[in-house]
Amino acid sequence: MSATLVLALVFPAVLLRMGVPDAWKPLLHLADFATGIIASRVFSRIRDSGNTAGRIGPWLYVPAAAITLLLIVNPFVIPFGLSLNSALRPFNALLLIGLALGGGLPVRALSHRIPAFLGKASYSMYILHVPVLWWFKRYFSGVWEPSTSAVIYMAGVIAISGMVCERVEEPASRRIRLWVGERFKPVRVSE
Repeated sequence: MSATLVLALVFPAVLLRMGVPDAWKPLLHLADFATGIIASRVFSRIRDSGNTAGRIGPWLYVPAAAITLLLIVNPFVIPFGLSLNSALRPFNALLLIGLALGGGLPVRALSHRIPAFLGKASYSMYILHVPVLWWFKRYFSGVWEPSTSAVIYMAGVIAISGMVCERVEEPASRRIRLWVGERFKPVRVSE
């Protein structure tokens, strides 16, 4: 697991030094995927280790958030050859693990209905934010001041993503789970 973490830190920098174009996103973001797998395993181990998970959460997410902010404000402290994304990757993982383990005011705030809904709709936002931006620029470019345009665009992305999540993503997910459940039911062998 630690070798995978080191690879996740170094892999994107090595690829860029080898001349891999920045446009090859899937290959460059393989490190994010590997870090997510590691974070999931660490979360599961901590959660399954006993009833201390809720008390451990803040000990992970508070320092991770502080270091993340420090690196964003002072990127010159990052060692040469390591990008800001690579440097932030392990701290983002610790932040997510800590928040998932629970405990503290930030977790309670994020557990309310609106933040939970936005979390569910985040994949739709990820997929739709660029097409909505293209559409927005095409039809509304120059209509409002830039700051007003930004607020309207963000509100539009959130509204559209929320609708897509509720009306497309979640129903499709339920149908797929039902379909998979029907196709791959365990077979009982009678004696």
